[in-house]
Amino acid sequence: MTALFLETSTSSTKEDVFIFLGVVHFLIGVVQLIGATVRTISAIIYKKNLKLLLIYWLQVAIFILVLYGFVKLNYDIFIWIPFAILIAIWYWVKIVFTKQTKDFFVP
Repeated sequence: MTALFLETSTSSTKEDVFIFLGVVHFLIGVVQLIGATVRTISAIIYKKNLKLLLIYWLQVAIFILVLYGFVKLNYDIFIWIPFAILIAIWYWVKIVFTKQTKDFFVP
């Protein structure tokens, strides 16, 4: 079982596609968590938007705990991916794309 992006032949299996989607999903999640961490540090410094960021981090913590439980119980973790996408959409709609005042990053 070679990952889709490492395979030299033109044929790929269903498992290869899942591996590729998992890697892409993981990388997108890492980028989002880095951005959310920077935004959280900024919000703590300037005391803005803390309630929404707290809700976001609680959602992420619950997601990771349930994902950990799925892995420990040997459940299929791919059914949990849509929930990560919903958390990401909520984050972008409620926190990133909300109308901010011009002084959001200025003390």
